[in-house]
Amino acid sequence: MEVIVLGPVRLQGADGGIVPVGGPRRRAVLALLAVHMGQVVTAEQFFEMLWDDAPPPQARAALQGHVAALRKLLAGGPLELLTRPTGYLLTGPTDACDLTRFDALLADAAEQDDAAEAADSLRAAVGLWHGAALGDLPDSEMRDSLAESLERRRTAAVEAWAEQALLAGETEEVTPLLEAVVAEDGLRESATALLMRCLAGAGRRDDALSRYETAKERLAAELGVDPGRRLTAAFDAIRQDPGTGTGAGPAPAPTATPSNVPRMLPRVARGFVRREAERDQLEHLRLHDPSRIAVVVGPGGVGKSELALTYAHKVAADFPDGQLFADLRGFDPGGGVDPSSVLHRFLDALGVPSGSVPATSAERAELFRSLTTGQVLVVLDNAARPEDVRPLLPGGASCLTLVTSRNVMQGLAVSENAALVPLDVLPPADAVELVDSVIGCARAAQEPDAVRQLVELCDRLPLALRIAAARLAVHPTWSVAELVEQLGEEKTRLSALDAAAGLGVVSTLESTRRVLTPEAERLLALLALHPGVEADGHVSAALLDTGQQQGRATLDQLASHHLVSERAPGRYARHDLVRLYSREVLDGLLPRDEQAAAVRRLLDHYLVATHAAQAHRTSSRRLHLPDVTPVGGTPAMPSTAQALRWFGREEPAVRGLVEGAAEWGLLTTGCALLENSAALYYESGLLREWEGACAKLLGLLPEPGDWPLLFSDHGVALYGLGRLDDAVRAAERAYVLAEHVSDPAVRHRTRSRLATIKAQASSYEECLPLLQATLEAAKEVGELRMISQALNNLAHAQLGIGRLEEALARADESLALLRENVADPYLVISLQTRAEVLAELGRVDEALRDSTRAGELAGTQGNQWIGAYCAEFMGRLHRDSGRTDEARIQWQLALELTQRQGKSTERLEELLAGL
Repeated sequence: MEVIVLGPVRLQGADGGIVPVGGPRRRAVLALLAVHMGQVVTAEQFFEMLWDDAPPPQARAALQGHVAALRKLLAGGPLELLTRPTGYLLTGPTDACDLTRFDALLADAAEQDDAAEAADSLRAAVGLWHGAALGDLPDSEMRDSLAESLERRRTAAVEAWAEQALLAGETEEVTPLLEAVVAEDGLRESATALLMRCLAGAGRRDDALSRYETAKERLAAELGVDPGRRLTAAFDAIRQDPGTGTGAGPAPAPTATPSNVPRMLPRVARGFVRREAERDQLEHLRLHDPSRIAVVVGPGGVGKSELALTYAHKVAADFPDGQLFADLRGFDPGGGVDPSSVLHRFLDALGVPSGSVPATSAERAELFRSLTTGQVLVVLDNAARPEDVRPLLPGGASCLTLVTSRNVMQGLAVSENAALVPLDVLPPADAVELVDSVIGCARAAQEPDAVRQLVELCDRLPLALRIAAARLAVHPTWSVAELVEQLGEEKTRLSALDAAAGLGVVSTLESTRRVLTPEAERLLALLALHPGVEADGHVSAALLDTGQQQGRATLDQLASHHLVSERAPGRYARHDLVRLYSREVLDGLLPRDEQAAAVRRLLDHYLVATHAAQAHRTSSRRLHLPDVTPVGGTPAMPSTAQALRWFGREEPAVRGLVEGAAEWGLLTTGCALLENSAALYYESGLLREWEGACAKLLGLLPEPGDWPLLFSDHGVALYGLGRLDDAVRAAERAYVLAEHVSDPAVRHRTRSRLATIKAQASSYEECLPLLQATLEAAKEVGELRMISQALNNLAHAQLGIGRLEEALARADESLALLRENVADPYLVISLQTRAEVLAELGRVDEALRDSTRAGELAGTQGNQWIGAYCAEFMGRLHRDSGRTDEARIQWQLALELTQRQGKSTERLEELLAGL
């Protein structure tokens, strides 16, 4: 069985027949998996492929249905469609997809020494195409982008075939394909040059020269440029010698190089890692972007200079009028290089006598532009500001300028239409490859797990990886595990990644810090106090004790220098090495009392935010607010679902602040924040994290009687984790402590939870009296939500002992109290309880209706835990009724929701496998 994507998408059986896949969207799902064979494709990528930016409400369910159907088709064949935490993965041998066969043939051609054999492999690769790639899929921006990328690869393969065919003297087959490429893209000079040589070799000299004239006219009319080196060389060779191009190899380069053609590119250290995506982006810019200015941006030590110089050397031959280079030293301690002095160097390299170099920077820039109207490559390394780059931009439309910077350089993007090429840390496989290249593959293969740990401890930052690997290289008796153990100590990790001559991680970060404003430097330090994965403008404002707008602007300053990165609009993350550096800066910049004040402001911020996150829920639980409202405000959370998404992102920060509150003398505030977060923990399904925070805090309390709800919360978390005996002990202690509290809602909550937990730990029969007493107490208080909760708990117990009609009546009563409040999580729970009772009564259709509604409400509220529970329940009902397709869809949904919570999916995978 083979997936075909190099043309109309189809699935071909082992016998060569076509296997029906289904509609266009299902074919699009298959195609996207095949194009990314061996890589995880996320749900968001599928949505973009199928619906652009407007997926329907049931997009995930539809995707799961397509995946389930494709699994059926692929079952028993060489291809396997796997579920992964972030999406889906298609795996299989090379010959199970025409695209992977295409790539394998290209790789085979590259390894051939014989031109005829290389041409045969390339001919076979191009022969796999049978139409426009992905040509029959629904229109979307992603489909168009993928198809364009594949067509570029086909064109490159045709050109490579032509090169080898010219060497082998066998151009008859490839010439028509080159003619088609030129007809499609007459501005592609490389294809036109090859076509001219093939035509000349076939005795069609006049046709070849005519092609040149046509290309020259079109380049002038559409781009305003003259033909480049390759095209001109082919023209000169054919014009001067009618026999040129008949297989004598590549066209000769232009003759004598003038003395005033500069070749200033410095050498590049060996061992450059691939960076294919970024090099492809630079290549696309060179061939298609009219501005031809690329700014490679990223943090210090990420490999920007290496990428720019490696690519510059690769394409240098295409710039026969010279290659210029300048290190602008924008982040050096002594300040950057004056652009005027760089212009003097450039003009000197271009042959301008020293006495003729203008005095002013503006005049030098004008002369420089007038001398660079041809094909010149300019590399400007380590630029700090757009104004340092603008005077150094060449004048010709056929020039290419590569800039590197730790600054985002948005000014160049706006004023010069420059393309920004962001460079982040290395992918895991490339990072491992870098280490292997330094210490040797044999040594690395002895400790693969330790190498992977080393890579992560270095944040996959090339500079840090090279320093760590170099230490291993100069100490051949060290094991990788020993260095990993040393780097595992956070206090000494940065010093272990330092090197001589200012090349260490700390030195690089210091040079970036020097260009920050005082406010940005202060925030860099204060972020060490924030234990979260991401920070936003509100967090920044709390740390700086300023307004949200100023907090966001200061974060933007750090982002512009790649000390934080904007992972989503308004949300910024740090690499671990930057976090450790922030801690060092903090201790040297701010006294302890100022640090404590900042922690207090953070706790107050999260107190207000967790309070706001529950504005759409009805609750009888007391929530805490600080004495002084923080000036930075809170994120907008217009629905329960958005509030839970916010909490899912912020939970590591909440937990870190709670667990560290005692260290700053803020234990009471930490307890208040954990109480505020209880419902958010429960509805987000973050039980393990919740239990850990409760256990840590309760162990520090000198006066536990003030916090009975924390013990009760701990019991609920333990109950959810299946630790029933521990849960009972925590709930009993909470119940005893609550008897001395005046708030009836606290007493009700602890009693209700104790009854529910004991029912699971012992028997429902034994707990019925306590559950009934809880209901009566709730009625005395008169709070409808308390009554509904007590009714639901009683219904669940009656279900457990088989008193089904009574259970149904209690569930109906519970629902009647909450039916109008669709934002209340107890409405979801009561609906699901009713569904379970109906299922036991044999009323399966009604049970599915109620559980479906419960699942929909859980989704609206963002409650993934209950959503997964409902989906698993419905899957069982469908399976027991013989509806395996429907069961699969529900269990796939449950699997996805469970994965998002970071929980084990083993049970659900077993259920799916059983189908």
